[in-house]
Amino acid sequence: MHTSALTLTLTASGSTKHARSCLPLIFIISLSTTSLHTIDSHFLTFPLPPAREPIRGVRRYGRPVNKASLDLMDRKHLAASAAKLAAADVRLKALRQRINTQDRVMAAVMDTLQTPKIRAMRRQGGNVADATTAALLAPIAKLLQDAYAIHKLYDDVSSLYLSPPKRRVYEAAVAQLTKMEEELKETSAAASAIGGGGAAAEAVPPAEAAAAALRQALSQSLVTARQDLRDLKPDNTQLCRSWCGILQGLELYLMVIAKALSEAGRLILNLREAVSAVSTTTRDLTRAQHERRFNAPIYQGLLQRLPQQVCKLLIQGLNSYQVLVMAPDWIRRATESQCYNSSFQLSEAAVRAGLAQLGLIRAAQSLPNEAKTLLAEAGLSAEQLRELWQAALDQTRATATAALDLYTGESGLAGTGFENSAIKAIQELMRQLERLTQEADMAEIAQALMAVAAAEYGSSSAGAMTWLSGHLYRCPNGHPYVIGNCGGAMEEARCPECGLLIGGRNHLLQAGNARATYVLDNLRDRLVALEDGA
Repeated sequence: MHTSALTLTLTASGSTKHARSCLPLIFIISLSTTSLHTIDSHFLTFPLPPAREPIRGVRRYGRPVNKASLDLMDRKHLAASAAKLAAADVRLKALRQRINTQDRVMAAVMDTLQTPKIRAMRRQGGNVADATTAALLAPIAKLLQDAYAIHKLYDDVSSLYLSPPKRRVYEAAVAQLTKMEEELKETSAAASAIGGGGAAAEAVPPAEAAAAALRQALSQSLVTARQDLRDLKPDNTQLCRSWCGILQGLELYLMVIAKALSEAGRLILNLREAVSAVSTTTRDLTRAQHERRFNAPIYQGLLQRLPQQVCKLLIQGLNSYQVLVMAPDWIRRATESQCYNSSFQLSEAAVRAGLAQLGLIRAAQSLPNEAKTLLAEAGLSAEQLRELWQAALDQTRATATAALDLYTGESGLAGTGFENSAIKAIQELMRQLERLTQEADMAEIAQALMAVAAAEYGSSSAGAMTWLSGHLYRCPNGHPYVIGNCGGAMEEARCPECGLLIGGRNHLLQAGNARATYVLDNLRDRLVALEDGA
């Protein structure tokens, strides 16, 4: 008679001896047989360890000490992670406050670089322009170092949580449980094929009855194993907190670079003006003119070096998109675990980081020509910046929309009247996104209108505004358009955006059309800024 090997498999990491001493155990029965008909029914008289009900949290019958050991490991792991998260949270809050309150970082350093200090730097030797550039960027570098250090703290917690004490045991148990479920399906399918129906089913052979009993026992053990797996499954709450911290650290990192680009752009314009204003005469100069003349070589050196450093900062910030790419997967994992609050918090952090990325790209688009030329030489043209802007905008909007859909849909929280602070924040961030979109559209309109006005009237901002005030209109839907020549509607035409009728005859506009005064008001400052940066 052939007998099957009914083995009691211990699922744990490492050796069996080690598993018995400190790790949670799951009894898993695996059946190895060549034929369901050859099982000795007498072998099944040895019962499994008696368990009236599966004891949740206890992985081995009669050994509750293992649960206590596991709980102790969990508490130590949670305490260590909580301490790291608390330290990172404190530093994150302090850095955010510094970034929000520190303005004119470079300008403040520039104010301290008076002529006596520059003379002292010259006496020390070396390149004064290099030293001045380094001094200007030192506060920015310190903020970026702090932001990266905070990111590293959260990343360490994330790495720690990806390999918690129970994870190997959990993964091994999941693999074995999956194998058991497949074996149960195979044995059930084989039994159905052999059993057939009709008269043959009335006389059940003892071997088939034994196989059925074994399948029943295996099903019961699967129920117990599934319950134990719930206790083995790692808690992702603090893992999601660390992911939120990583995204928040990225947000501050991008904010620092965006601020640096904006301030460096203004400083480059001031340096350009200072260099061009240096008098060529050496007689009857005021003290201020003497200082400007003395510092002119330094300013000229800064004009060469500062745009280079600005480009490096921008590329450094754009390369951090890799962290944002991981955000959708983090949100998905939190949602699949039904940790909806963590999913909402991750979504909020991702949207804020996306807005910071948009702010960085916007600051890059506003850089003076000295920096834009270097960016173009590095392969980052204005068109590519627009594409990056649109991609970042689409991803940020998609993240926010998905979170709001989850709140009103699958989670069921909206139907219960449950208010979530992260969802409220996302709704406000969505409004910011819409404002950014409108501002971006207005910036594109400003550039287009400047080109049209320059062709018709000249490159002067004042002249462009004068010409546009008599030629710029809006349709009933608010879309701006320009009428050339005399500026009057001498023929019928339609809005290029929506197709509504905008003009008639005899200089008369169609009803609902009017001069686009609100567009002119918004364009005035933009056109001046564009001319200053040219």
